[in-house]
Amino acid sequence: MKRAILSLVVFCFLASISIAQDIVRIRNVEKGSYLNIESGTVQSTEIKPGWLSARWELIKVQEGQFKIRNSWKKTFLNIEEGTLQCSEIRDGWLSARWGIRNIDGTNSFIIYNIWKPTLLINIETGSLACSEIGEDRLSARWNREDVGAKPVGNDRPVSDTGNNNSLNIQEVLAAHNALRIEVGVPPLVWSSELAGKAQGWANVVAKKNMGNSWVLEHSGPAENIAGGIVNGDSPAERVRLGWGEGEKVNFDRNTRKCIPGKVCSHYTQIVWRTTTEVGCAVTTNTNGKYILVCNYNPAGNFKGEPAY
Repeated sequence: MKRAILSLVVFCFLASISIAQDIVRIRNVEKGSYLNIESGTVQSTEIKPGWLSARWELIKVQEGQFKIRNSWKKTFLNIEEGTLQCSEIRDGWLSARWGIRNIDGTNSFIIYNIWKPTLLINIETGSLACSEIGEDRLSARWNREDVGAKPVGNDRPVSDTGNNNSLNIQEVLAAHNALRIEVGVPPLVWSSELAGKAQGWANVVAKKNMGNSWVLEHSGPAENIAGGIVNGDSPAERVRLGWGEGEKVNFDRNTRKCIPGKVCSHYTQIVWRTTTEVGCAVTTNTNGKYILVCNYNPAGNFKGEPAY
């Protein structure tokens, strides 16, 4: 029986799926919902950008067999107890191994269990299940969305600038300019060049923040940097609340400088009159942290000078 199952898996495997340890989101073709464990149990629902609970590592075990591990909890999809769950597993559990077979003529695929290969992951009844169902059912078909990184062990950050926990350019720029409007200085414009520079440094700093402590280092002047938690404050909120509201209390509007002994340099760089451009980027780690970096041009924060 085992020989027959393995033969079936090898026969059904399609190399065009090409996954070894990619980080992906898995979206249902019929409903457009995403596989996730945000509620604590495995489900298929709408998600918010940046949710680690909706990111999955596809780990190749052997030819035609994969483990599907959640990037947030590091638990695995399996049917060991008879129903689909995401939990810790033991080595060798066929209930936690999956085959992925492409549907000819489409970009979609089915996910079937190696232990019980007639069972497919689907949402036919409205709820996520692993059950017998026809491969022609759209509820049993899935698409993959690459997050854009392949971690080696757990020491590499995941950059997800398309929806960063996501970095929304319009929102981040608006947060900057709202603070500038308050003090009567012209709005900033977005610079892709500065954003590219910010991305490079965010990637570097993210690698230093895989543990519990925070390491926030600057690459040079004209740069703001902050750390956040996925599913916590968004990057735009970090600009508005952290660098803005959080530091305005340390700013003397009469002198237009920081109160002696207080820190408000993030805020003053944002509202510095001669600064005209900003570019920001985010790198998200698999441990749930994200690093936000913003670069500015021309530089501000010249010693002894007022912000505006």
